[in-house]
Order: sequence, then C-alpha cells, then structure tokens
Amino acid sequence: LFDLCQGFLYVPPPSGRRVAIVTNSGGPGVLAADRAEEIGLDVAEPGAATKEQLSRFLPPHCAIKNPIDLTVEGTEEDYRKTLLAISEEYDAILALNVAPPYLDSVPLARGVCDAARQSDKPIVASFLPRQVVADAIEYLQQHGVPNFATGERAVAALARMAQYSEATRKHPVAASPPRPIADSPTRSIALVPEAMAWLRENGIPVPEFRFAATREEALRGCREIGYPVVMKVVSPQITHKSDVGGVVVDIENDDAAQAAFEALGNVAAGKDFRGVVIYPLIRDAQEVLLGLSRDPQFGPVVAFGLGGIYTEVWHDVSLRVAPVDRAEAERMIREIKSFPVLQGVRGQPPRDLDTLADVLVNFSRLPFRYPEIEELDLNPVFLFAEGLVVGDVRVIRRAPNSRSQPQPKEQAKQ
Repeated sequence: LFDLCQGFLYVPPPSGRRVAIVTNSGGPGVLAADRAEEIGLDVAEPGAATKEQLSRFLPPHCAIKNPIDLTVEGTEEDYRKTLLAISEEYDAILALNVAPPYLDSVPLARGVCDAARQSDKPIVASFLPRQVVADAIEYLQQHGVPNFATGERAVAALARMAQYSEATRKHPVAASPPRPIADSPTRSIALVPEAMAWLRENGIPVPEFRFAATREEALRGCREIGYPVVMKVVSPQITHKSDVGGVVVDIENDDAAQAAFEALGNVAAGKDFRGVVIYPLIRDAQEVLLGLSRDPQFGPVVAFGLGGIYTEVWHDVSLRVAPVDRAEAERMIREIKSFPVLQGVRGQPPRDLDTLADVLVNFSRLPFRYPEIEELDLNPVFLFAEGLVVGDVRVIRRAPNSRSQPQPKEQAKQ
C-alpha cells in the first residue's frame, strides 16, 4: 500500500499495461520482468524500429530486448537516451540500477530524471542497495521520480496503478448533475427527506417515506404507509439521531404515533426542529453501510462495511478510490471480515450481493456527477435476500467557494 501511495504521489497512472525495464544488471531485471508478467503486465520486446534506434548509440554488448540491459558500464547518457527512445512504445518504464560500491550512482539518477522530465509516460526507479545509492535516491525523489526498494515492488505498484486507470476509463462520469442535491445553495447539510428523494432519482432504492412538519401530517403519513412504522427526527442540527433518542421504532397505532411526534419534538427542543420522517418498519434485514468522503491526495473514496449503530465499534470496512467497477465492488464486499454474515449464518438466508454490488458501483459515481458532495453516508442500508433499501442518509456538501468538478484522479508529475 505504501508503494502504491508513493506511485500515485509522484507519477500519473499508466494508460496501459506495456512496461519496459531498463537495467544495468541482468538478474534483477529478469526478476522484475518475471514478476511483471505474473501480475498481468505486458513485457514485450521493443519493435524493430526502436531496436534500430537503440543500436545506434548503445554498445554491442548491451541486450536490446526487455529488460534492456545496459550492463554495469551503463552511463548517465545511456539511461537518458534509452528511456526517451522507448517511451513512445511503452505505457510505463522501470529504471533499475544495482550499484557496485565503487561507482557513483548520482549521474545515473540524473539521466533517469532528465528523461522523466522530457517524457509524458510514468518513469519509476529502483536504485539499490540503499546504503550505496542513498545520494542517488535523494536526487530521484527531489526531482519527482519514485524509488522502490526492489524492481518487483516497482512493477507491482505500476500494475495496480494501471488497474485504476482502466477502471476510470470503463466508467466515464457525467459532465454535470441533473440538478443540485438541495435547493438552498447555502445549506451545508441536506435534510433527510430531500436527500432520500435525491437518492431515489439517482437509482438507489429507498423505502416509501413521508415527511411531516405537524402532528396531523404525521398521523396522515403513518396511515398512508401503514403500521407499524418508524419515526425519525428531522433537524439540520441533529446528525446522529440514535445518539440523542431521535428514532422511535415499532409505532403500531395513532396514539403511539402522536406520542412519538411529541417525543421527537422534545428531543429537538432548542434546536431547528423541522418535523419528522416516517418509514415502514423493516424486519429481517442485514444492515450494511456505504460511505463517501474526500481524501486530499486521492479525491473521492468509497467505503463499505457492516452498518447500524456499532459501525464505529467494529471498524470492519473496505475502502477504494472512487469510482469502482462491478468487479472491484464485489471484491470490496468479499474482503470485510464479516462477509460470511452476508452469505447467511445460523439459519439466516444469504443476502442479495448482486444488487448490493450494482448499488455500490452507482453510489461510487455520485461525487463525480455531484461535485458539491463532501461526505455521503448511507447507514443503515437494509439488505434482504432479494433487494435492498436505504434506511438513513447523511449528506454534507462542500462550501460554495470550494466547488470544482472532480475527475477520476490523474496525477500530474511533480
């Protein structure tokens, strides 16, 4: 994970899987090439035209295949020219240097950095051993070229970055949203009724619900939905309703509904009480959560895990940079520790993981369609044997002066 972070920090993700390896030592170059092929990278030899170009300036004893072996005699100019010559043919390049203690590796690092500056392809390095090439590593990092402990780790990072690039191409995002989340441009937290309607418009299943600002409206809403129902307080000043007694469940008749409305009004005493939202009582469902937030480096990040009031206790979540495709959504679902619960245990039926994966994909794209989203939490999401519905939603919007249309992350070179 640290290797992947380093890669994204310094270079843009590769646009494809063709990788070239330039080395001064055959063995480490072959190890990196073998690992690259194992994890799905294409380590093809250069084309005839590129080989001809390389042969014009490289000595005859150099291996012009892939890896391209400059041998221990490789110079600053050899690295620079070789990297630039092959950059048009490959999506990413690894520059390997296994340094003997009697040679200064800083000139080789300078050649790599010069090529990286002139090329628009990601060029990464693996200079080793660290105790011999410490000055060269410092030079690489100061000039925006990440250095990895081994060639194998370098190509592993490139493979994951290429996977991310492929995912963003599969799911292009809309240029602009159909309409804003809420009508007021100054409200930072969208209230639950309007947020639920917004989710429904975006294809995320929500249960039937009613908003009620008065006792009479609450009674009418309960009757229209049908008892038993759940009633929740609506106030922009109350985010975690369960913590303050802002949820009343299993309301079975009009008397209980009136009492619940009064109780929720008391919960919001002294606050901006807007009313209540009413849902049908949902039984026999597994609670999960879907979340979105913004990371300073990676942009929108999507989370999945078990939901309900104990989310903060279990810390059983999986995270991905958004957006995710269907395959990645399925991996997110399967990697939480409590995944067996979703498959059905102790007589419980297996849950509808196909619908869950589809919703997770759709959910992960929302911050690109709606750039005003700062945070978005769906907790709980009620997952059934067939289908799901969102039980509650929290939307926090960006400040108006910070809005900008995000795009799937493509790092600029530093």
